[in-house]
Amino acid sequence: MSDTGIADTPDRHSCILIGRDTLFACHVGMFYVPNHRYQVVLEIGLPEYARRIYVEDREAHPDDFYTIINVETDLVTLPAIRNGQTMSFIAHVARGAPVDPALVANVRATVERVVCFRQADASFEYPPTLTYLLFGAGTEAHMTHLLTRDPDFQHIVELDAPPEWLPPQQLRMGANVNFPHVNPARPVCRAPLDAKSYQVHYQGLPPVYELAVGRSVYFTASAWNRKDPCPDEDAHA
Repeated sequence: MSDTGIADTPDRHSCILIGRDTLFACHVGMFYVPNHRYQVVLEIGLPEYARRIYVEDREAHPDDFYTIINVETDLVTLPAIRNGQTMSFIAHVARGAPVDPALVANVRATVERVVCFRQADASFEYPPTLTYLLFGAGTEAHMTHLLTRDPDFQHIVELDAPPEWLPPQQLRMGANVNFPHVNPARPVCRAPLDAKSYQVHYQGLPPVYELAVGRSVYFTASAWNRKDPCPDEDAHA
């Protein structure tokens, strides 16, 4: 795959699968690969049998992460999903990294909506404070670290419950939350949120809100960057 040019070509896209009642797919981005130079969060649908297998398996393996990836015979581009041209794809669901045999194979995943679609830009500057996208639906809430440039890291967190101060429609839309007292030096080689509760700003502005942080689902400092800045660290710690 070429690392020059701007034209996306159909490809496979690995995503971290989160949620139980409402499923979300968080794309594993790669800053230097045009087809993957995006931060994307999709709300997706699976047939009930497939969702049930996934939910039952994750309840049996609560410390693992799960992935969903479109199959080699159904390649897609992320812009086509963003533009509404691709509304479904055939995929495998796996516990951990995409492997064969899959937990659920050759299942049709539907794109219910696009929660986040951000193109990478080498001119972007890091936010002055640690910033995550907070999103979810119903009784489930999640966060994903906003990617900027190289070096950066992907971190996905499940909250125990949506924060009471965030209206449900804004949780569903997705909202930026900033951690004014957390600004780790880069490169970041371990998941930076290790406390149970933090003070945050909503979209960079006061007042301060309390945010209870749940389980760290997925962390990597290698996939996004041209070179792994943390070769001695656990990629998914």
